[in-house]
Amino acid sequence: MSKPIGILGGTFDPVHIGHLRMALELLAALELSEVRFIPVHTHPFGKTPVATPEQRAEMLRLALADLPQCKVDTRELQRANVSYTVETLASLHAEVEETPLCLFLGLDAFRQLDGWHRWQELLDYCHLVVVDRPDMSPSTADLQTASTSPTIQTLLSQHAVDSPGALHEQRAGCVLFQSIPTLDISATQLRNSLKHEQTIRFLVPDAVLDYIHQHQLYTRNA
Repeated sequence: MSKPIGILGGTFDPVHIGHLRMALELLAALELSEVRFIPVHTHPFGKTPVATPEQRAEMLRLALADLPQCKVDTRELQRANVSYTVETLASLHAEVEETPLCLFLGLDAFRQLDGWHRWQELLDYCHLVVVDRPDMSPSTADLQTASTSPTIQTLLSQHAVDSPGALHEQRAGCVLFQSIPTLDISATQLRNSLKHEQTIRFLVPDAVLDYIHQHQLYTRNA
């Protein structure tokens, strides 16, 4: 079986250094073959991106130009409708044959997983990798509490694994908690800084910053 492919979805409005560091950390920690950045067209929870789909895709291409194991996948932008993760995973699963897929999730997103569209099908197509900071990463036992919904508790009891090696042994069906160093950067923070004419240098790749300035994205008059 081939090395797994990591999946990082989001609006990437704009893509920033935090996204890139997460991808590189997980590439190494999980021994992945690549990470695919998949920008959403329309977020199912009503978050409307500021930049256009084409602009967000181009910023991703610029950001990943020197990272050969990180690729842009625009399939959700091509659908031009609400981006449901399960549909994206199903299409990828059909394409990559014997290659496992690993969907990256933050802890908050994982806790709310049972509110996602057709969430029960996700593990038919991928593994879930729940990412958090080393000082904040919970154990599986920590999540088996009243603060976590019974459906998520059941999911953990049936699918949790302790080792990244399990992600290489089957195509889908595992939940792994992986702690990595993370950078406290948010796209909302960056947009607000630009709106108030504050620098975001070193928080996004230089090529992305040049693109933002060239197209006057996220400015007060945009």
